[in-house]
Amino acid sequence: MNSINAALRDQEAAKAQGEAKRILMVAQAEAEKQAKILQGEGIAGEREAVAKGLQKSILEIKDAVPGVSETDVLAILALTQHYTH
Repeated sequence: MNSINAALRDQEAAKAQGEAKRILMVAQAEAEKQAKILQGEGIAGEREAVAKGLQKSILEIKDAVPGVSETDVLAILALTQHYTH
């Protein structure tokens, strides 16, 4: 009888350990998912800031140099980027 009770306890312990592992794996997957979401939001924010900065630069150059075309402004910005990086 003692061996039967011990076997039942072992079986319950194994079930509990399996459930604990499953819960841990789900929690880790959720944490990875959230980290990737935040990383994506950060990248999107960075791209938005770059786009706004380029827009501001284009407008400033067009205001400073009357008659300059947008193509010329973009060429100036590309050349500036090339030499500053």
